[in-house]
Amino acid sequence: MFTFTKEERIRGKKSIDSLFKDGFIVMNYPLKVVWKVEKDNSGNIKAGVSVPKKFFKRAVRRNLIKRRIKESFRLNKPAIKLILGEEKESLSLMFIYISKEIIPYREIEKKVALCLQTITEQIKKIDEKSKQDV
Repeated sequence: MFTFTKEERIRGKKSIDSLFKDGFIVMNYPLKVVWKVEKDNSGNIKAGVSVPKKFFKRAVRRNLIKRRIKESFRLNKPAIKLILGEEKESLSLMFIYISKEIIPYREIEKKVALCLQTITEQIKKIDEKSKQDV
């Protein structure tokens, strides 16, 4: 349940390009999350993390921030998994770090949780809207 395996990571140029092309955006400083729901009956969540080289020249710092975001996502994932499990939809996420400073882990974890909560609310609204149209 609290895992972040290779199968849960978004990979491939086509899938990342389609995510940025067709996805929705949630902003919650210091994170920007691009997300997209697909109806493929798998119930999977795929996520990726991006920290711009423009703000953090040293790979050590970029990797530190990536580790913090991945760990926060790993611990907060079950809440969003329950919503997707009901609908049998798959979700693709890309976390983009937009701050120029390194922020403590506790703050990043709060922001990841808030972003995931916002995304679940938006998914519920989309599902309710699609049920009303039918």
